[in-house]
Amino acid sequence: MKLNDKFKLIEIGNIEREPRLLVSKHNMRFNKPLSAEMDYVDHVKIYLNQEAKLLAIVPCTKSAPGATLFYRKENKKCKNPIWSNQRFIHLLAKNNGWDLEKNSYGLYPEKLDSGGLYFDFSKAKVLSKKK
Repeated sequence: MKLNDKFKLIEIGNIEREPRLLVSKHNMRFNKPLSAEMDYVDHVKIYLNQEAKLLAIVPCTKSAPGATLFYRKENKKCKNPIWSNQRFIHLLAKNNGWDLEKNSYGLYPEKLDSGGLYFDFSKAKVLSKKK
């Protein structure tokens, strides 16, 4: 058999995904498309509006007050931003009524007018864990 025009090339490693933040019991994981949307910035400032249930991340320099490491260019194994601060994750779970023992939550970014992204916790998608 020979390849013909009925075969379509499938590039498994290059499947386009939506930018997303995944919040689980163990960490907050930003996917590669989200890193790209943030222009692979090294550091961000994190802003939380508990009343409106919003989280914002804004690019900044390493020396800026409140700067948090975001994208790790030098890490060869995992470049995607991962935050494992359990106190912060617990705060988010408590503030939003999330059960991180049973579920993970997917959040899709929206653009801030001044640059950066924000996540609306009221729009979080529940991702049930497999048993």
